Amino acid sequence: MESQPDTNTQIPTVSDSFDRRVFSVSETFHENTKIRRTPQGHIFVSGEPQRSTPPAWKLNFALSRAYKTYRTRKSIPVTKNLLPLTNDFEQVLRSRQSTREYSGAPVSFDYLSRILELSYGTIEGRPSNNGDLQLSRRVVPSAGALYPIEMYLVALRVEGLEPGLYHYHPQHQALDCLRVGERIKSDIENAVLYPEIVSQASTVFLLAAVFQRARFKYGERGYRFVLLDSGHIAQNIYLVSAALGLGAVTMGGYIDDELNQMLDMNGVDEGVVYTAVIGQPIDS
Repeated sequence: MESQPDTNTQIPTVSDSFDRRVFSVSETFHENTKIRRTPQGHIFVSGEPQRSTPPAWKLNFALSRAYKTYRTRKSIPVTKNLLPLTNDFEQVLRSRQSTREYSGAPVSFDYLSRILELSYGTIEGRPSNNGDLQLSRRVVPSAGALYPIEMYLVALRVEGLEPGLYHYHPQHQALDCLRVGERIKSDIENAVLYPEIVSQASTVFLLAAVFQRARFKYGERGYRFVLLDSGHIAQNIYLVSAALGLGAVTMGGYIDDELNQMLDMNGVDEGVVYTAVIGQPIDS
């Protein structure tokens, strides 16, 4: 007896065997930022024409201007000549942890100044390739010393600092005041996915990238370097906070457009790539 076809059995289609992961945005990004070698031995970045290294004068120009300046905004000097931290380095590394609950107590301006200085501050200058410029070296590494990250902070509970939005200028060792007022607290809480972490914190750091600073030299590969740079800074924030007895946690959960809008950025040429929160831990 001839069997009847099973109408409940689905017939495989091309769509069923189609691997959608091939078109994953993250995979496309990774593939198009790989450094490859041609059969002739030339080095190039996938997804773009072979690039030549920018001339020395362009590199020196970029190296000497790896920071933003808000000339029309009030500048608040950070505390200088603070006593050095004396904590044992291994103990600081072992004590670093993510703190998600804070007491709501304020952090001193001296402590904030120390975190700024030791997470993204400048050290001594060094001569450029042609010796004409004195370039600032910072406490974190950066691909090509281009430093595409700009550090902003939302001050919520800092002694002697009005609640508001500020930009850290390492070369001037100062905070540029961009906006003040209590509304900044609700704005930052609405823009992150974990407002309960921010609600009793002292400060929220916003690490924003000026993408072209890295891409003009490294092309699409530069985007990777931007993300790596933000990680270097975030780890310093963690470690300095631990040395000061403060809590810290980094957050990748935020509404990009809303944070970018706070900083008056379009999210394409410039945009927030990482955030970090610090405050007094509950058990302090």
